[in-house]
Amino acid sequence: MLKGIVTLVSLTLLSISHCFGSKQTLRVKPFAFSDELQLGDKIDALCSAKYSSSNLAFSWLKDGRPINSGSGGILVENSHHFAALIISHLRVEHIGNYTCEVRSATGDQDRYTAALVARTPPAWSTKPKDFRSLVGDRVEALCDATGYPPPNVTWFREGALVNFGKLLVFERIRKSSAGSYSCHVSNGVGPDLATEFTISLTFYEPVYERYAGGGVKLYRQKYLKVSRHLELVDCNARHSSEFRPEPHEELIAYEIKTTLVKRQASVPQVKNFSFPAEAQLGQRIEALCSVKFNVPGLAFAWLKDGSPISENSHGIVLTETRSFLAFSIDALKPSHTGNYTCVARSPSGRDSFTAPLVAYTAPYWHTVPEDTYIRTGSTVELKCEAEGYPPPEVKWTSSVSRDTVRGSRLLFERISKDEAGEYTCRAENGVGQAIEKTVSLMISN
Repeated sequence: MLKGIVTLVSLTLLSISHCFGSKQTLRVKPFAFSDELQLGDKIDALCSAKYSSSNLAFSWLKDGRPINSGSGGILVENSHHFAALIISHLRVEHIGNYTCEVRSATGDQDRYTAALVARTPPAWSTKPKDFRSLVGDRVEALCDATGYPPPNVTWFREGALVNFGKLLVFERIRKSSAGSYSCHVSNGVGPDLATEFTISLTFYEPVYERYAGGGVKLYRQKYLKVSRHLELVDCNARHSSEFRPEPHEELIAYEIKTTLVKRQASVPQVKNFSFPAEAQLGQRIEALCSVKFNVPGLAFAWLKDGSPISENSHGIVLTETRSFLAFSIDALKPSHTGNYTCVARSPSGRDSFTAPLVAYTAPYWHTVPEDTYIRTGSTVELKCEAEGYPPPEVKWTSSVSRDTVRGSRLLFERISKDEAGEYTCRAENGVGQAIEKTVSLMISN
């Protein structure tokens, strides 16, 4: 009887010790920023521990670097139980990943990170300006803007799509490239931006003079610059009386018993071509590589992103005649996206023209997220990667939080059981249907 009583008391004391004497694991209390923030908003967040404890040290980091209170318009107010982050007026430079870090006097530590994102309309950082250049020179135009999400840049020439990205480059610009261009910037937030500019070219041409006697004398002026807008009649000799050769000109031909001398052009000039501005997958695509006039010894070639296209390479069929080299794609695929160049060669020279072909592609999986089983305190990363054109925007939502996290990767450091649940990844780019996948994150002791 007495022995039983002693055992009961011992078990009771052990139970009490377990309930009140165990050490609580140091954990940062999760925090989040609104996903509807605008520039100018006031931001505040609290860095604290899940369980009350004394002698805790708190710190805030932005993109992995410690934040100094008062620097960059960010204030940090510390106490023994928390550290408050305050941004009185949200600016573009405040966007980033913010980490709350907690340390105890015994050396335990924990951290938690959340993304601060402000959807920001595009704003100009660099506008392209009017260009004046010589034919054959390298011309580079820059069109750049800030904003979030990062803006997309599209180039047009007289209404036709010509390129994507911040840079428009002509390695050796041709006369046919002169004209009016525009740069359009968009990120889906606020009004789009657009600006126009002109590329004007100067080049050298033979000059001809016609005499009343019916003969024609041909001169070439060594330093005569002619505007692109000064037309030559079908590449024939110019015969209006407005031109007069200067004394230093070199006589390269003299009296000919005709009223007009036709200039025999031996260097080919490639005709411009283009592709549909919004080509869809499965669409048939065709293009001709041809020249403005025939020259002796003419040969054609097609390049994709600077590499020669051979018969049936990339699923492209080539058809050649004396006058042109055609290529066709029966069903457009994402791999067909690129810059296509028509090259024409003759014994006297070469010419080329390049146009972009873009296959607008609905999102598709590159890395599909999977169910994950992990132990408490471990580190785990959920991956969700999608491809398509335009590049898809990837977002994460979960059953354990109302917050939305942008990006293809979700990282958990020193994971706790209250982070277990269902996580959904969604990818969309405005083309076709969005794709999404829900996975379970299971956590054991």
